[in-house]
Amino acid sequence: MSLLNNKRIVYTVISAILLAAAAAGTILLSGKLDSKESAMVTDEKLTIVQNKDGHKVTIRMGMTKKQVDKRLGKPQTYRSPEGGQYYKYDDVMAAYLDDHLALFSLGEQSSLANGVTLAMSPNEALEQLGPTSIPNTMTYGYQWDSKAESLDQVAGEAAMKQLEGQADFYELRLSVNALGDLYSIQIVRSDYTVAIMEQVARNNASAMPTEPPQPLTTADLSMVKGDGGPQSTVSLGMSRKEAESIVGEPILESSVGGVSYDGIKIGYRDDHVVALTIKLDEETTTIYKTVRGAGVLSNRQLVEGLYGEPTSYEKSYLNYLLVTEGDKLGILTAEDMNDQTKKPAYYLSMIVGDSSEELIEYLSFSDLQYAMTGK
Repeated sequence: MSLLNNKRIVYTVISAILLAAAAAGTILLSGKLDSKESAMVTDEKLTIVQNKDGHKVTIRMGMTKKQVDKRLGKPQTYRSPEGGQYYKYDDVMAAYLDDHLALFSLGEQSSLANGVTLAMSPNEALEQLGPTSIPNTMTYGYQWDSKAESLDQVAGEAAMKQLEGQADFYELRLSVNALGDLYSIQIVRSDYTVAIMEQVARNNASAMPTEPPQPLTTADLSMVKGDGGPQSTVSLGMSRKEAESIVGEPILESSVGGVSYDGIKIGYRDDHVVALTIKLDEETTTIYKTVRGAGVLSNRQLVEGLYGEPTSYEKSYLNYLLVTEGDKLGILTAEDMNDQTKKPAYYLSMIVGDSSEELIEYLSFSDLQYAMTGK
């Protein structure tokens, strides 16, 4: 996964929770989760100080969204792949469960009340925070006693596992990038993590087909915007003008890797669409899925239920190599790959997360040339 804008990217906020929790913005789950009481945590270890318009404001876990909005202003709304929403306040992301702050990811204008910031080296941050809850990690576990208004650090992985899913248990997670720099500081309430994973599981179970998949056609080489409807499908072979009438204006253009739009990246050749890609690590207000309903956070079982057996699945790479058969598309088998007369025309490629849930992090349709050359 890319680390573009890596101190604030949604992968840091959402994906780390979804994927690591299956083994680690604001999200509102539309009342589908059981209501839980959520007391405000007043201890400085889980208190954020945010620079806002030249002033310092204090954010505490357990605050209501109204309280956070009053301090940080009106946020920008984004979509989360499991179906909820998250909000971005300037350079920070937040998440709510039952209208109470359940996740906060610090930005460059933030610090913990004890002085820990993203500008510190990992060693400086660890020295300030003290010994981690799990040795050889950068994770701290804390249990909040709302009656005594005290926060106790939890020691040991076994003790933390016993508290998973509780509304009074919080994790403080620090992450380091490939250069060794501190790029993420998050606080997350444990029942929020569990709620998200349960929602993902429900989504996959409800979408699982009960009948064998129908043969693929070229119409399957498409992505559908939002919940579908007129003028919502973008397909391989469309002109750029046609595609942009659906996906909107570009956010970022690159000579390598395609053009980025809200929720989707498109590869062009001769001003026609030759690749469509969705990823878990992108900030987006729009969610795209394939016409069969597969997308980011679909699991491998659902994908195979929708498309059939893949050509290959190895080391997290799930691939369908497609050949044209009249008006249909056939899926090459592993044995077909040795037959020089069977050349794939299109690729459906996916990256599967390394959790036991096998969730899709990346999905792309492309023609053969783009798959081989990126052009």
